[in-house]
Amino acid sequence: MTLIESVKVLAVLRSVIAVGSGVLAGVINAVLVEWVGQWLYPLPESAGAPVAPGVFAAQLLAWAVGALSSGGYAAYLAKRNPLAHGLIATVFLMLRPLGELASGAYPGWFIFVALMVFPAGALAGVWIGTRPLPGALDGWTEDVSERP
Repeated sequence: MTLIESVKVLAVLRSVIAVGSGVLAGVINAVLVEWVGQWLYPLPESAGAPVAPGVFAAQLLAWAVGALSSGGYAAYLAKRNPLAHGLIATVFLMLRPLGELASGAYPGWFIFVALMVFPAGALAGVWIGTRPLPGALDGWTEDVSERP
C-alpha cells in the first residue's frame, strides 16, 4: 500500500468515525431529553385519551437536540466537508423518528414541524461544530512587530 492510498484509507476511516460518533451523540442526547420529557409529561394510560401539548413539545425538543448534537459533533470531528458529515449523521439519526411519524400516530401539524426541526437542528449543529473554540485564536490578533 502506497502512502497516498493509506492517507485515503485514513480519511475514509475518519469520515466513518465522525458520522458514527455524531449519530451516537445524537441518540444519547435525544434519549436523555425524551426521558426528561416523559417524566414531565407522562403519556395518558388509555389509548383514546387526549395527549397534552407538552408531550408533543417535549418530543420535538428531543429530536431538535438530537439533530443539533448529531450534526454538530460529526461536523466537529470531520475536518473535510463538515456540512456533508453533519447532514449524513442527522439522516441516520432520523431513521427511527421517521418510522414513528409514518405510523400515523401523530397529527399532521406535528409531522410538518418535525420534518422542519431535523434539518434546522442539523444545520445549527454544523454551524456550531465548525466554529473555532473559545480562546483558540487568542494571540493571533496582536501585532507581533510590537513585541519586545
